[in-house]
Amino acid sequence: LTAPDAMKVSRALSAVLLLFAPSRVASRQDPHAKLVEKVRDIHGRVGKLLGLGALSGALLSEAKQVGVLADKASDASGDAALHEAIRGYETFRADLSKRESALRGAAPEPQAATLDERAATLVPRLEASVRRLLAHLEAPAAGASDTAEREKVVAQMRGALEVRSGEPPRGRVLRLHAALECAQHFLEQKTKALAAEESRLGAEVEQQRLKILMGMLKQRATLPMSTQTAMLRRQQFANDTYAQQLLKSHREDQPLYEQLRSMLPVATAQAFASSGAAKKDHLAVAGSDGRVHIVSSRLKNTVKGMVTMLRSARGKLLAIVDSHLVSDAEAAQAREIVAGLDQVLANVGKTNDLQTQLRVMDDMEMKLKKWMTSAMKVEHVAT
Repeated sequence: LTAPDAMKVSRALSAVLLLFAPSRVASRQDPHAKLVEKVRDIHGRVGKLLGLGALSGALLSEAKQVGVLADKASDASGDAALHEAIRGYETFRADLSKRESALRGAAPEPQAATLDERAATLVPRLEASVRRLLAHLEAPAAGASDTAEREKVVAQMRGALEVRSGEPPRGRVLRLHAALECAQHFLEQKTKALAAEESRLGAEVEQQRLKILMGMLKQRATLPMSTQTAMLRRQQFANDTYAQQLLKSHREDQPLYEQLRSMLPVATAQAFASSGAAKKDHLAVAGSDGRVHIVSSRLKNTVKGMVTMLRSARGKLLAIVDSHLVSDAEAAQAREIVAGLDQVLANVGKTNDLQTQLRVMDDMEMKLKKWMTSAMKVEHVAT
């Protein structure tokens, strides 16, 4: 038993003894009533003491025995049981006092090691921990986005491992401990970032799988319902909540892709609707949802023919402007169209990508509609 432990137990026993201080009873009561009152008080004090959990061993057993005697005395009609409970209580108090005295007289523990001596024993373990973490942080991480923060932590850990002349062990311990705390904070933040990234990627995978499911159901919208449901039984949709829900419960008179769309959250359904209204994909195979493209010589020849036609139209418009046979408003309109044609022809000439060229032609189509509307307004004003 060490000195600190002895002092703790001694203080606990002192508090216990206060519970067992002699109780005051009314002097005007008859002797039997006084005994009953005293036993009741003993019973309450013992109950509180046992509830504290401060006793152990023989003292605990003795306290429980006093409680039993007090219980029996409460039910007895004579004074003998009351006196027995009181004697047990007095014996227990005496034993408590003896135990307290013994603890107060315990030999003190030998002088503990100095702070620096204890710190010196911690240094090797802390150094090992710092070196282990430093090796982990210095390992190359492909695509890491936390290079600056990582370098700061690494620099602090390297500095903590440096031996400084004249530095006491406790100073070394503090520097090593601070480096470990810094590394721990960095790794905690890294873990949180990785968890968030994992959650984001999981949501993207789920969104992509849902998009594939919607597209495949849409391709089979006109096929028999048995064919549509057979697609839902594929292994790739075995863990998909929507696919399994459709298998369990669906209508026979409506395509499954429409039923799936009605099951989706509003935001998800709107996202699918907006993606479905994307730019026209001239090279996509019908029903492939843009995943399969075909580049044909017919399309290439079509683009060449459209370019030739636009160049011809540009020349004709310039000739009309130069002839001075049209009004100023019509000449201005023609110059605007020529400028637009020049931009379209330049964009088409910048790339050999057929898909890009076709999209430029789509934009040209929209501009032609705008120019036609504007020209009609000019003609209406002139008349």
